[in-house]
Amino acid sequence: MAYISFKPTDYFNPLLYTGNASTNAITGVGFAPAISWFKSTSNTNSHSIFSTIMTTYSISPSNDAAQYNASGDGFTSLDSDGFTFNGSGGGGGTNASGFTYVSWNWKGGTTSGIATNGSTTITPSAYSFNTTSKFSIIKYTGNSTAGAKLAHGLGAVPKTVFVKSISDAGDAWAVYHVGTGNTDYGTLNTNAVFVDDATRWNDTDPDSVNFTLGSSGAVNSSSKTYVAYCFGDVNGGSRFSKYTGNGNVNGAYIYTGFKPALVILKSVTGSGDGWFMANNKSNPFNRVNKNLFANGTGAESTNGTADGDKNLDFLAQGFKIRSTNSEVNAAGVNYVYMAWAEDPLIGSGGTVGVAR
Repeated sequence: MAYISFKPTDYFNPLLYTGNASTNAITGVGFAPAISWFKSTSNTNSHSIFSTIMTTYSISPSNDAAQYNASGDGFTSLDSDGFTFNGSGGGGGTNASGFTYVSWNWKGGTTSGIATNGSTTITPSAYSFNTTSKFSIIKYTGNSTAGAKLAHGLGAVPKTVFVKSISDAGDAWAVYHVGTGNTDYGTLNTNAVFVDDATRWNDTDPDSVNFTLGSSGAVNSSSKTYVAYCFGDVNGGSRFSKYTGNGNVNGAYIYTGFKPALVILKSVTGSGDGWFMANNKSNPFNRVNKNLFANGTGAESTNGTADGDKNLDFLAQGFKIRSTNSEVNAAGVNYVYMAWAEDPLIGSGGTVGVAR
């Protein structure tokens, strides 16, 4: 058994709240978030991400727009235990009166002294990295050179990276995932399949200091500014991998080493299959039958109990697919997933641990 010395909810924590179209100080996150990702669960709205390095601007994972002024959503600040809205714009997509919302919140860390080495060719202009939870936010300007090396700050090899141009509209979100490797990229704001294309990651694996960019303007133009969200595996805290569907209601069991707080998964090759999201606050009990899509604007779906409904179970050491639906469990199809912990395994004497 390998042990961790922290509580996962000290670094990642979902939160539910209700908008009021007025001053609304939301607390209960448990830490000062460096990034908060918002979506209305009750109504049709785009997703929104606010972060400390983008200050007064936000960006949406569900479209390819550039960053926009967060005041349009009534956003005021990320705080010591949550976030605040002021109600301008009627609350926009984050604080409309009577609408219910979910926020997914990550704790940041160090904002100076990011590690580089002799291979680094792009040093971020702003960043926040946490080597304990293996999470970083990186802001950078590209150099239009295939093979550019960008410092990420994790102190470990990234398993998932989201990249988006914040200065230009029309550039889709590019997703690196260890489950498809350095040759392929996904598109977070669409339901497109993963594509084999060297222009995103230059067919090069990331390492513990840098990840590599290709020549595409979606990730690396000298005239554009970008944001990258980087994630690594943490025993008992987060895991990024893949599974193969079996097309059966008694679907795959995916071991993570913890009970999930959030799972995001995507078919690698299934055209039309979106970025499925399920969290523990919307689903405090099994079956996990409420979900959103990162690439969609729709309200949270509540699934039925038929075999074809998109249901999961969140279990003590992972999650299990309880559906024949192709978006989560087509026979022989590979799926990538991202999972963050609610609770890890507990070792003897109450020590937090992960069986290996």
